[in-house]
Amino acid sequence: MAGRGTSGAEDSFDTDVTAIEKLCTHAMAQIRAVPDPDRAFECATRLVSLGQDIAERGAGERAVAAARIKDARKQTLEALGDMYSMSKQRFGKLVEKGKKLRENPAGED
Repeated sequence: MAGRGTSGAEDSFDTDVTAIEKLCTHAMAQIRAVPDPDRAFECATRLVSLGQDIAERGAGERAVAAARIKDARKQTLEALGDMYSMSKQRFGKLVEKGKKLRENPAGED
């Protein structure tokens, strides 16, 4: 975010992500220290499941941010796609997903 000031929310986000990264590294070290390989496998599976959940949630927030960008900038999907190094179709899909998530954050139909 060069050239822009950061908000308290951004600072808090950066702190939170750093903490998650450290906790993940610590959890992986703990998994390797588990003497029983079956139990270590179960622990690693839990970590993978958590990582997948975090990735899915992050993808949703990214889509909501894309919709916010489209609303704020009033530029074409092509211009926005170029700005974020993706096709206009891909950026458009993110915007649509983001709009749906804004309307229905819980994902209920």
